[in-house]
Amino acid sequence: MITGTDWFDRFFNGEIFPEGEKYHKIGPWVSGGIDSALCLFILAMYISKLKLYNFTIQPIHGYNTGDRVLKPSYQNANEIIDYIRNLYPDVVIKDSFTFAYKLEKGDMKIKYHIPNALYAREVGLIDQYVGAYTLNPPKDQMIAHDIYDDRDKRRDDLKYSNTFLTRPFAALDKKWIRDQYIKYNLEDMLPLTASCISNNQTQGPCKTCWWCKEKYWAFERY
Repeated sequence: MITGTDWFDRFFNGEIFPEGEKYHKIGPWVSGGIDSALCLFILAMYISKLKLYNFTIQPIHGYNTGDRVLKPSYQNANEIIDYIRNLYPDVVIKDSFTFAYKLEKGDMKIKYHIPNALYAREVGLIDQYVGAYTLNPPKDQMIAHDIYDDRDKRRDDLKYSNTFLTRPFAALDKKWIRDQYIKYNLEDMLPLTASCISNNQTQGPCKTCWWCKEKYWAFERY
């Protein structure tokens, strides 16, 4: 499986999809979190560095209307988009294609995300969907940090990649993401992101949900 920056190298070199011309409208999922922010940054960086101005980026975002958080996730997503636009003004990053859904207890977000990505393709907004889903921490680390049974283990199985749905970070965990933030000096982007999904955020991250614990495991911050 091709993952990490190797995926971006091979994608923009036309090695993954040799018929290249069909895949110039890239639709990264920008959730407002750390992983997808990095994915958007790397996409823009490659387009700028290689001067591939026939590529455009159409961010996609979906938010759960059932969440009662201090700051809706689409606001984080839009701030991240603006931040990366300022870094790479030569790259076309369009306004986010944002949709709302109501996630019922026990339902998987993938049921809501993928159909909307497919719709974005149907109407011509994108021709390549890029998800920033990462791997769970190692089992022993999840046990040590009391998060092993707090997250659906399906996350470890989402390593597929085809000509439309791709996940370049699927075999890499959050500590790899942390290393890229250090490598590319993205400290200023971190405060724009949000990992916590608790419905009880009254004074910032709850520090108890799975996503808070995973972020702390990698970044030692909430």
